[in-house]
Amino acid sequence: GSPIQTVQLSLPLKGHIEILQRISKARNTLALLKVPGAKRTLIIGAHGDHLGKGHPPSSRATSEDKDLIHYGADDNASGMAGVLELAHYFSSAYSQKLFHPKQNILFAIWSGEELGNLGSSHFVKKYKNKYHISAYLNMDMIGRFQGKLLVQGVGSSPQWPLLLEQMAAQNPLPIKALYSPYLPTDSTSFYLAQTPILNFFTGSHEDYHTPRDTADKITIPETTKVIQYIQQITEMIATKNFSLPYHKVSDIAPSPRNKGFRTYLGTIPDYTQDNIQGVALSGVINNGPAQKAGLKKGDIIVELGNTPIRSIYDYVASLKALVPGKKTEIVVLRNHKKLKLSITPLLR
Repeated sequence: GSPIQTVQLSLPLKGHIEILQRISKARNTLALLKVPGAKRTLIIGAHGDHLGKGHPPSSRATSEDKDLIHYGADDNASGMAGVLELAHYFSSAYSQKLFHPKQNILFAIWSGEELGNLGSSHFVKKYKNKYHISAYLNMDMIGRFQGKLLVQGVGSSPQWPLLLEQMAAQNPLPIKALYSPYLPTDSTSFYLAQTPILNFFTGSHEDYHTPRDTADKITIPETTKVIQYIQQITEMIATKNFSLPYHKVSDIAPSPRNKGFRTYLGTIPDYTQDNIQGVALSGVINNGPAQKAGLKKGDIIVELGNTPIRSIYDYVASLKALVPGKKTEIVVLRNHKKLKLSITPLLR
């Protein structure tokens, strides 16, 4: 049902909850460019699922647009388009003998990413040894270019910085290389199976997981350049007959994404933050609790409700503990100085 306003009770209560388990079948879509004699496989992928009409808990729709179709143009029709374009380009170039790979290339559209990388995890568990994967390249939300292409997971192999340096000499596209390979997308399925990964991402925005993520907002010319950049990286890897060395990063791996909380602060975390203690904000929602409390783009949340915040995972856990309608304290770093603010979370 719909949530009602919360009230404080001093009486002990008992309740009984029945959990209905729904079992569904989904499919990954795979296409293999097979190279005679090749022993290794480079995989290029993106997830193809989204939210449908976006029922809770995944949707970020407001009361005005809830239950509407969530189109998912950026998340992740943009990534799917990238995989399809690269599959078409490389298969055509190979058939015309214009491309001479020494590795197979597997193009993949994964199912179940929004439920916790289910499709890619299944593939890795069942087929990793069969394909002898050299590296995995992932595209998740590449359609809203904001000045730089974010290349995540560079820490997964000591070879990535050198390769990106070589790319800079070939392609002028501005990029920001980010170290951590622990990401809330399909690339993590491969990284946890000791495969070097890169994830390509153009940044978060207010339309994420809402009906407002529509095709008219895709930056098509820039997205084309992003796909061309990934094409060049693919060529650099696939034309070599070796696997990239794997590096285990000392970090806390994320648990599967749990979007069940409905406490709303109106913050837009910067999921591309790197080597930051806390949660950096790429923005705040207009007229949301965060904006009303005085939070700004660039703030770094370091404490929420008397709980220290060291990462996005601490932040998510702390959000769940908040009581909607009850004022709490939030501490941010702004210009290297701590600032304590009062914020009132909402139930959405």
